[in-house]
Amino acid sequence: MSEEKDYAVFILSHGRAKDIKTVKTLCNFGYTGKWFVVIDDMDKQRKLYEKKFDKDHLIIFNKKEVAKETDTGDCSDELNVGVFARNFIIDEAKRRGYKYHVQLDDDFTGFTFRYDVGNKIASKRCGNIDALFNYVIDYLK
Repeated sequence: MSEEKDYAVFILSHGRAKDIKTVKTLCNFGYTGKWFVVIDDMDKQRKLYEKKFDKDHLIIFNKKEVAKETDTGDCSDELNVGVFARNFIIDEAKRRGYKYHVQLDDDFTGFTFRYDVGNKIASKRCGNIDALFNYVIDYLK
């Protein structure tokens, strides 16, 4: 199993500075690694994010600059989609030296395993998300 983490969790957020559930959920599920909340510079709640998270946990990217490098697959000039943040995170993870990364939205309240029991779907709470992420990374390696 992975000893030293060569991955981090990046949490995409926009307009929810007061209600980012994923950080607390990660801690509740045993995550001990690096994590970052990622917002764009156009977010109207930027100041709230900056008050809530220190510079070691908050990443702010220039949305218009990332949009110049992103093909959204349509003819729209709209910037209100998550693809810009998701593409930015891929490059940012590399810049920060992470070989792997996990991207999560800001509203996770749990991590569960789903499985088939007869004709029904059952679920079981993940006991340790840190261990799960390590196993997935080891599998990728």
